[in-house]
Amino acid sequence: TGGLPMSEYERDLLEEHLRNLNSSRGSIRAAMIFCLDHADSALEIADVVVESLMLEETFMLTKISRLLLLSDILHNTNSARKSAWAYRSAFEKELPSIFEHFSHAHQKVQSKLASQKAKDKVVAVLKAWEQWAIFVPQFLRGLEAAYLSPLSEVPDLENLDSL
Repeated sequence: TGGLPMSEYERDLLEEHLRNLNSSRGSIRAAMIFCLDHADSALEIADVVVESLMLEETFMLTKISRLLLLSDILHNTNSARKSAWAYRSAFEKELPSIFEHFSHAHQKVQSKLASQKAKDKVVAVLKAWEQWAIFVPQFLRGLEAAYLSPLSEVPDLENLDSL
């Protein structure tokens, strides 16, 4: 069911994969294989991946590489690997926060070219998820809105009465 704890050694290996992750297919594939091979610990692995995606000090390019890893894991949740399916629900509940965080991080990117490349890659991931039918379209639209909408335009839910 994906709820087994990782050993300290396995957690260290996962964290090493995440630290060294780059946008190359080989790097992402190696990390994805590790995650699928350890799917009995899917819940803990998902927590570590989510945490790594939302570190403030992480460069946007690294965040995108980690999002690509998350995407590859999601794509393989229907694999024959025991407990691989547990990743989907573990990630799904965190994705709105991840995409809001990405919106904040994206606004800090200084270069217009780097900003556009980041936007294109994140939107491409969402389009892939739509094609793969991993999530319902409404959920994907919400993630896209969380990422693309400038945060200053999103009303504060606590102050809706004053609008």
